[in-house]
Amino acid sequence: MKRIFIGGALALGLAVAACGGSQSDKAAIAKACMADGENEAFCNCVADGMERDLDAETFKAFAKASGPSGIGADELLENLPEGKQMQVVGALMNVGMTCALGG
Repeated sequence: MKRIFIGGALALGLAVAACGGSQSDKAAIAKACMADGENEAFCNCVADGMERDLDAETFKAFAKASGPSGIGADELLENLPEGKQMQVVGALMNVGMTCALGG
């Protein structure tokens, strides 16, 4: 999942605070992250950070895209308006770096 979060951020040239989302949304993000080989602490950090940095609607869409039947982060970004794309990209960069550093 680090590959999706950080790789996606870097590949796309990859932020704005608000909360909202359910435990199942956070669990979907963490589960997808762990399925990609990352450890639980990192993945929980990512899920918490994305919830913190994205507005509720975008967080829910990101969680859905991250799930097993989801479209994936890259396709999600392609389908979002530019402002939302930048929000996700900023969150990916911020959260990825923070969590990679033990955050």
